[in-house]
Amino acid sequence: MHKRYRKQGFRNWWRGINRHDTKRKQHILSQWLKYSCKTIALRGDVDQQAVVYTIANRFNNSDYKKISRANAKRVYDICNKKQQKYREEIAQLKRMRENITHNVKHNIPVEIKRTRSTRKIVSHGR
Repeated sequence: MHKRYRKQGFRNWWRGINRHDTKRKQHILSQWLKYSCKTIALRGDVDQQAVVYTIANRFNNSDYKKISRANAKRVYDICNKKQQKYREEIAQLKRMRENITHNVKHNIPVEIKRTRSTRKIVSHGR
């Protein structure tokens, strides 16, 4: 597996960015903050948007183009919550599928009911 696609925490990510020279680091952070703003505009709530936009605007309007480690961690955590939530939902769906196939093998009736939303409610004949 390519190193870039491995799971990595904030500490390793921050260390990797700081290994670049100043101009390259500024460019990387600028692009990352632009991406973060777009992500949060689509998926974040108002408080998250306020934090990310404030940090991005401070970075873009500053003469030195520096961001503190604490502010970078705030943005990193906010943007990665969506990915973590997605992984949890996929794991939950996988467990549900395994339970359904397990119950079908044992001839337990399984009903899948659709509600108005997109969620499925699975009941086992109870």
